[in-house]
Amino acid sequence: MEQQSKMDMFDILPEECISQIINLTAPRDASRLSVVSPAFKSAADSDGVWEKFLPSEYKDIISNSDSSSLLTTLHVEEESFSTSL
Repeated sequence: MEQQSKMDMFDILPEECISQIINLTAPRDASRLSVVSPAFKSAADSDGVWEKFLPSEYKDIISNSDSSSLLTTLHVEEESFSTSL
């Protein structure tokens, strides 16, 4: 019963509030928090949350990079991230 009341509490929090909470963590924690409840999953999957984890100059980095090398880098980082979970 207590577990159900905790889930209900998460469901009544606005997604923006949950996103702010997740923004205070690290990317690895954001991934883990996505399994807490459907509300946390929705917030953790949002582009706004993940954009906060990027360096502030990420748009300049992308615009000044070769797209093929960027895709290779992202693929390697994705593999590294998934194996560290």
